[in-house]
Amino acid sequence: MALTLEKIYYTAMRKYGIKLLAGRSGIWNTISWIHTVEDIRVVNFLKGQELVVMTGVKNPTVQELIDFTKSVFEVKASGLVFNTGPFITSIPQEIIDFANDNNFPIFILPWEVRLVEFDREFCNLIIQNEQESQNLCSAFKNAIFSPSETELYLPALQKEGILLDEKYCMVKCMPLIMGEGAERYDNTKLFYDLRLHCERIINKTQKKYVIFRHDCYLTIIIPSTNKKQVQNIIAEISSFWKWQHQNGRIYFSVSKYDLTIDRLAEYFETLSIICKLAMKEDKPVWHWEDLGILALLLSVRDMEQLTDYENNTIGTLEKYDRENNTNYCKILSKYLELDGNMQKVAEECFVHRNTVSYYLKKISEMLGFELYSTQDRVKLYIAFYIRDINQL
Repeated sequence: MALTLEKIYYTAMRKYGIKLLAGRSGIWNTISWIHTVEDIRVVNFLKGQELVVMTGVKNPTVQELIDFTKSVFEVKASGLVFNTGPFITSIPQEIIDFANDNNFPIFILPWEVRLVEFDREFCNLIIQNEQESQNLCSAFKNAIFSPSETELYLPALQKEGILLDEKYCMVKCMPLIMGEGAERYDNTKLFYDLRLHCERIINKTQKKYVIFRHDCYLTIIIPSTNKKQVQNIIAEISSFWKWQHQNGRIYFSVSKYDLTIDRLAEYFETLSIICKLAMKEDKPVWHWEDLGILALLLSVRDMEQLTDYENNTIGTLEKYDRENNTNYCKILSKYLELDGNMQKVAEECFVHRNTVSYYLKKISEMLGFELYSTQDRVKLYIAFYIRDINQL
């Protein structure tokens, strides 16, 4: 529920006559504060997400205005307001072109506007919105981590006009830096930048939503939606690495699209498991509705039951592999994965087809399963799914 330039622009346009000159696509940028800055040498003190105002009282040249704009953009400010009047009479075309190319909003504000009133009104709005956002985020986190203690989140949700039976979708993101130097990358900054990136995207379609980091995941909770809209959001978020000029991957897991608030807790940890599975399979996005039998297994609350099933089904084979340094589990897993095609199993495991046949016969005897039986294959297939979950 971040405050956007669009909301400020809507009010300031009517009340103060502000105009959007360029960079219209960046109007959904989140804003954290308003600063008046006149000297390029202090731009690096900005932290990002600010709306910067320049009056030009130092009589900047055209080139100084251009350099100032690019510097403000480089520190990830949300937008730039030129207070046009006696010092800044017009905006150079190079600035307009730069802003449009980089989706960086440029506004012009009439000289007659009293900046102290402009700043006070919108800084107060920023403070109010920040408090509301924190309260909403805390309420959803309490609903996830302390679902039975409704007094911790129901009052805050009701204050925002949110009912307990309203529907939501939860998305988890797991970003990973790839390649040389990954171990030296600042993870705190990574998640901060990713959150800003997500906010810019979600602001376009959602007014009330929640984003927070927990462990190595970024969790996004948005009002009930459909698969296509979620896919569009994820596709835009995936452009993060291009925006960051870094090599990396983001793995996503998506819950059902119509979860009530009291069911968010059920899916929170499960989505973390799905992200890890997505990474293991190198499949960037997993939707709950596409998980098939895996969704059924992940819905089991008592993991001991699943582990017992695995041990009772393929435990003997796992123990044999450990004690004899064999790879029978891999052979059987590939056999099931490739629908019983022994030639493909042989190719992927780098053994002769006759060797695969010999191994499978021995595996069948050890486990007491008929590998040509559909029923027995399903039992084994489930066991290997559980094994994958337990190995994460």
